[in-house]
Amino acid sequence: MDQKKQIYVAVPAFKVSGDAMDDAVLDAFAESMEIDVQKVKVLENNQNFFVFSDEINMDLATASKQIENSRNLLVNYDKSVHYITKLIRRYDTTRTKCIDVNQEVTALKTKNEELKQKLLELQKENAKRAEAVKKVEDNIRILAQKSQK
Repeated sequence: MDQKKQIYVAVPAFKVSGDAMDDAVLDAFAESMEIDVQKVKVLENNQNFFVFSDEINMDLATASKQIENSRNLLVNYDKSVHYITKLIRRYDTTRTKCIDVNQEVTALKTKNEELKQKLLELQKENAKRAEAVKKVEDNIRILAQKSQK
């Protein structure tokens, strides 16, 4: 049982985007995996690109652990997406409430300005009435003085 067989293990949770034949993509892959870029091969099958390298030394235990780690990462990723989705919904709800409150505040400010204008008009009217009352009082006083003479 000294024979060694090559076992190809997909590296889960690792995705490179871009042109698979672009050197920058291969360099990024090689750098992230800490392997020599010359030892990286890209094969295309049904418009999918597969990256192989003899430099990734991995026994079955390590591969199994990597797969388990990737499952955990995927679960954590799904939880994060769910949490972020909830946060976005909460943000949208809060933003909608904020917009409603801002509209209400704007309406109240408009109403406040209208009421201020009415108040100013009433104050002017009251000032005119007070002036008219004062004139009448003055006239009554003058007439009272004339009638006493």
